[in-house]
Amino acid sequence: LLVVVEPGSHTPELAIAFSGNAAISSRRLDAEVERRRLAVSAWLRPRDLEAAITALYQQQGHLAATVSVGDARLEGRRATLPVVVDAGPAFVAGEVSVTGATARTSAEVRTTFGVASGDSYAPEAVEAGRQRVDALYRKAGFGRVAVRVGRQVDRTADDWRDKAIY
Repeated sequence: LLVVVEPGSHTPELAIAFSGNAAISSRRLDAEVERRRLAVSAWLRPRDLEAAITALYQQQGHLAATVSVGDARLEGRRATLPVVVDAGPAFVAGEVSVTGATARTSAEVRTTFGVASGDSYAPEAVEAGRQRVDALYRKAGFGRVAVRVGRQVDRTADDWRDKAIY
């Protein structure tokens, strides 16, 4: 076997440059890159960086966010990996529907769930609400309750709709 290495020019400074990211600061995006250890691997697997930043935007309610990594730019001793973010709209809750709530009223389940029409979308709030409804039923003696929350995104209306199924 013969291993031939052609290192090319030396570029000691590597940078990831975000643009279009008004909803989340570059500082926070840089921190996410570090947290996920993508500072070097992003150059080899840009799709991993795109997925990580897209997921962060979705956690902040930007369900239609898109992220694209461009071709690296060489400028002297610095190589820059451009990342373009299109956050899309910040989604809010549309109608919150409840089905299967026989031991409690739909109104009580919606109140316990705690996410109302017009609220900003936040996955953590949806999960916390699901857990509260689960606890409500378990405290009432329904030890085998199953609480599921389904999301239907209406991208034309810039909102999301949660349907809780029990």
